[in-house]
Amino acid sequence: MTKVIVRTQIVLSMGLFLAIPFFLATTVLGQENAAAQKPAETLYLQLRNVGLDKSRVYHIREAAIDRSSIHITLDDGTIAFTEDVAGHITGAFFEGDAEILLKPPDHAERASMALFTGAAILEERFSTAYFRFDDNTFAELQPLLRPAEGSEEFIKQWDETVRNLAPMDALQLFMDLSKFLPTEEKPIRPLKEAKNELWHARVQGRKLGTFDVYFDSNADEQISVGQNKTVHGIPYFDIWTSFVAPDYKKPETEDFDVTHYKIRATINLPTQLNAEAWLNLTARTDCQRTLLFELSRFLQVKQVEADGHPVEFIHNQALEGTELSRLGNDQIAVVLPAALQSGKQVTLHFVYGGDVLSDAGGGLVYVGARGTWYPNRRPEMSNFDLEFHYPTDWTLIATGKRVEEKSRNSDEQISHWVSERPFP
Repeated sequence: MTKVIVRTQIVLSMGLFLAIPFFLATTVLGQENAAAQKPAETLYLQLRNVGLDKSRVYHIREAAIDRSSIHITLDDGTIAFTEDVAGHITGAFFEGDAEILLKPPDHAERASMALFTGAAILEERFSTAYFRFDDNTFAELQPLLRPAEGSEEFIKQWDETVRNLAPMDALQLFMDLSKFLPTEEKPIRPLKEAKNELWHARVQGRKLGTFDVYFDSNADEQISVGQNKTVHGIPYFDIWTSFVAPDYKKPETEDFDVTHYKIRATINLPTQLNAEAWLNLTARTDCQRTLLFELSRFLQVKQVEADGHPVEFIHNQALEGTELSRLGNDQIAVVLPAALQSGKQVTLHFVYGGDVLSDAGGGLVYVGARGTWYPNRRPEMSNFDLEFHYPTDWTLIATGKRVEEKSRNSDEQISHWVSERPFP
């Protein structure tokens, strides 16, 4: 009998999702109970459905918004801010006369900008803009705000647009605002507040059309500008420029390590993989309440536990971006009962599954083209203990050392692999 290879591959390209963080999102929430009974789910739903506040419509003139290398002037127009979420204003919509100015820091980035826009420096007049933020944008602009006429008409015209755009940044905003969720325990000592900052503008330029400008303190390159494109029916995101903010100081250490993975996976050919994964985490520093992981968008998380207790999670699916993003990874936000303090350990247990295997031809079935098949966040060093259940008459190739292979019955065999040393 001809043997066919099932290849289960651990080391995958992490660039599939991280390099293209710009997308509209549709959410699959981890739990299906009423949102009111789940504070994390409630907060997330509010962030992704927020609209304009009819009591916060203003006339604005000669105002400036500066975020590192990003400079925006609102010369004259109307601006409305969004409704409160957890006591915070997280967005706004502007219509009027304005300009954005951004100068990339080096020749390579200026050449990239010129390739897409025809100019090395972004200097664009615009008539409308959607803003999303978790900083003090509203407080900065408040002294320049005056009552506006026709506020009801403004809300009627732009509220639906704002609600349609809200999902884009909801998960990133949730990561920061989740620290205000009720907690089951008080910290032993005051936590060091992480100074995370997200500021996003979707601008309708007069010459360049609609494009996005980001300042994200959590990103490897905090400043980025780009534009959605569709070519032959396939969505892409053209990154015009992306670079480290001049005043950015990289953290001395990552917030936590995944020191050990234990994964038990069942392969049901031709496409399905169902698995349980136990991740041993150690906090390097005081962490956020919510921890973020990546997982192939073809896999659905059914349950997450922290030290044996169920916790809330949010599974965010990317629907817009490059072809790699479309076939790459989702984000899984896991909300802990309380923020992890430096040195503390926790074990997370994920239950998930889906149609993640693909046929490469020639009798090879693998997961390499469909994102990471286990909860992960970056290619750091870790130990692995892997057990696979799969059909007989197939050969399985995995990463690490095979320590056991046996037949469970006439239809199923089991293969056990471990890492002899930490690997990425």
